[in-house]
Amino acid sequence: MLDELLKNLKPRERQVMVLRYIKGKTQTEISKIIGVSQVQVSRIEKNTLLKLKNIEQIRVLSESEIKKIDSIPLKTGML
Repeated sequence: MLDELLKNLKPRERQVMVLRYIKGKTQTEISKIIGVSQVQVSRIEKNTLLKLKNIEQIRVLSESEIKKIDSIPLKTGML
């Protein structure tokens, strides 16, 4: 699932998220690694977290809709 979410990110977003949440780097450390300000790292992180939340909400909604459709009984003799 993590791989799926990371695939939906731009390279810079993915880099920040991996450094922050997998490698455990601080925003200041990340800013030095990727060459932007700490404030910019904070913005990237915040926006990416919102993006990931929206992607997950869409996935959950899609699964819910599929379950609703699957629960509808099929009528035979319709064709």
